[in-house]
Amino acid sequence: MSAILNYAYSELDVDKRNPFSRLFIKGEGQDSKTRGTFSTDQLISGYQQAFSSSSSLRLLFPILGETGCRLAEVVGLRQEDVNWDDQVLHIRPNDKRRLKTPSSERSIPLTPTAFKALRLVAGETDRDWLFPRYIKEDGCYTTHASNALGKWMHPQWGMTAHSLRHTFRDRLSSYDRSSVQLTQLAAVYQRKLSDTVYSRFSFGLLERGYGGASAEILWTPNASNFAFGLEVNEVKKRDYDDPFEFVGYTATTGHGSVYWDTGYKGVSAQLDVGKYLAGDWGGTVTLSRYHANGWDTSLSATLTEANKDEQLKLGLRVSIPLGWVAPTTTAQKSTLRLGGISGDAGARLNVSDRLYPKVRDAGDQRVYDSWGEFWK
Repeated sequence: MSAILNYAYSELDVDKRNPFSRLFIKGEGQDSKTRGTFSTDQLISGYQQAFSSSSSLRLLFPILGETGCRLAEVVGLRQEDVNWDDQVLHIRPNDKRRLKTPSSERSIPLTPTAFKALRLVAGETDRDWLFPRYIKEDGCYTTHASNALGKWMHPQWGMTAHSLRHTFRDRLSSYDRSSVQLTQLAAVYQRKLSDTVYSRFSFGLLERGYGGASAEILWTPNASNFAFGLEVNEVKKRDYDDPFEFVGYTATTGHGSVYWDTGYKGVSAQLDVGKYLAGDWGGTVTLSRYHANGWDTSLSATLTEANKDEQLKLGLRVSIPLGWVAPTTTAQKSTLRLGGISGDAGARLNVSDRLYPKVRDAGDQRVYDSWGEFWK
């Protein structure tokens, strides 16, 4: 009621106090229950039971557990929504099932477990829908699937299919906040090929989510505010638990980039066009400001074939020089990024030591051949 009145007052320009504002309810929240999440042992048990049964219904358990999708998103999948070659799942609306929000449309790299489960489900039907039992003329009957799945899950664990989504979020959160985390371990070779051409080759654990090889070349024409770059990456997704192990998903990505130093208060613009981690093609426009104290802030907007019908995907990055707090002089920076997780549509490999920021920060100083260093 409060929301309805607020909306009506705003639309009708009514200058009155909402009588439902600051309305306190005795005992509010005291009867709430925390939704349960699955332990690792429970997940493993559920996965094993699902695969041994070969039941399309029970195979929903590992699919939901490994993707974090809503039940309706999976039950309403078509065969064409799975890229079997690249092992990517595309969540998108269709004539039988809408998505909860526009931003729910996305591409998800599949773990080996989820991919295996989807393969088994696809092998059980020759129709366009992966779960045709729940597809009727008037829509997708997600409630029927939820009730049937609950009859198997609830007696064993006392939880529903939605608990798998909460469990997936907790696993991601644990992955992000691990007390000991090897985010990067890579060899980086940089070479100045000429007065205006630079190159980089990186190999190893390139970022938190991926490892592999990355190659880049940058051309900075003389007496020009523009620079041009090309980057190609061949990577494989890292395991969630073991920092030196990999899972089945691989990706070949690359971008062509144009950089423009506007010459106005440290503001620069960047256009990247190419292929992202989820296999989607598109482009990103970034506006950055480089501050004299070493701080670097940027705002980006990305549009790809996977989110072309949505709003632009926005990202924010803030780089803080560690020299502010370190006891010794250092050029290293700590970077905070806000945006989609790796694997979402428009997600780009987060490789360090890209050339343009290095050359820009170096100014007129010489850049010599080195392993991971720019020498003055």
